[in-house]
Amino acid sequence: MPVGTPIKHFCDLLELTRCFHGSPTHAHNNLIIHRDVSIGNLLIYPPRQDGEETLGRLRDFDHAKKALGSKPPPAREVPEFEMMPLLPLATKQYEAIVEAFRYAKEGAFLYIADVKRYRFGPKKGSATIANLGWDHPEEAYLNLKLAGMAFVLQGTLPFISQEVLQQSTLKIYFKAPGKHDFSHNSIHDMESFLWVLIYICLSRSSPGIGILREELNPSHEKYASRGELAKAIFKYFEAEELELGLAKRQLFTNTNPDDIFETAIIRLFHPCFEPLKPLVRQWWATLKLAYVYHGNEYYHIHAHVFRLLEATLSDLQKCTDLGQEAATTRELKRRKSHTECLQVTATLDPTMDTITPPMFLVAPQTTPEYHQSISSSDSIIPPDSPTRRPAMKKRRVF
Repeated sequence: MPVGTPIKHFCDLLELTRCFHGSPTHAHNNLIIHRDVSIGNLLIYPPRQDGEETLGRLRDFDHAKKALGSKPPPAREVPEFEMMPLLPLATKQYEAIVEAFRYAKEGAFLYIADVKRYRFGPKKGSATIANLGWDHPEEAYLNLKLAGMAFVLQGTLPFISQEVLQQSTLKIYFKAPGKHDFSHNSIHDMESFLWVLIYICLSRSSPGIGILREELNPSHEKYASRGELAKAIFKYFEAEELELGLAKRQLFTNTNPDDIFETAIIRLFHPCFEPLKPLVRQWWATLKLAYVYHGNEYYHIHAHVFRLLEATLSDLQKCTDLGQEAATTRELKRRKSHTECLQVTATLDPTMDTITPPMFLVAPQTTPEYHQSISSSDSIIPPDSPTRRPAMKKRRVF
């Protein structure tokens, strides 16, 4: 019997968001760095049939590592004496500056300014621990270093973190970018989760199975293999390894990356996913702060992202009409019918009543997983795809 439903067959936005909350939570609580977060490895569990609440779970731990130790955040220090006249007298603001100084030293004020800009936007807000989002319990950072082993790129290419693709860190404040002390860590998994969510928001038009955007569906009259949406998916999900890494990194390093991210990606989301745009924006901003400063967001990436997901879940639960009821009902009916068929099969053949992979083992030809999984020696990328190239990394099926 299947252990879960593929995430791309979500029945509503609430279930989709729950899956993105449950999957990293379960892995993090078990000290696991998955290293292959992809749309094929995210499951909705258990398969929802009668409205019960579902969870998110990861599968395929072939490349996963369990952290045997942790990396404590830098120790808090009192700022240098010459900085004291610059510190606000308010105790709460002073605490925030001490926290920023812990990571950025002389860049503490710029760090705070950037956090305020991303969290408040044009609105004004005082720089306190709570307002900056730093009011969470202190926890050690899962640090995975494979001593004596050369770095090996792991993962499903369309969803790999830009740092892992380039095997180098982004510019850390007052440090040069490079391969110093680089390893695949928790933050890279959290970036991969975001790329999976972005891909779903770009490629799907509603909940349920096989609901591909019209522009990406070769059988639809609005299919546009060279349209703006297809080009964006190719650039950020289907390009070759080198180009993919450069395109993703430029989103982080461009002088005005928030505008580019908005116009190149979020603007192209299907209207169905409008309620998830604030989540994606804040998740992206949190990753940028984490990579640039290696500050609070870096060492507590799970706490920051989980808070964003929980806020989104709360907002979605208040929404009474998202215009997706018909699609939700159709998907739940399909799951029920599918499960009943499996139960009949298991009754007729007891050997079938065992845990098996999810419902679809081969990725649809219009998804990036398909292009990254086939071998150029025995397969040809279909003419309807914007991608005409051999697979570069993991040749696998889902």
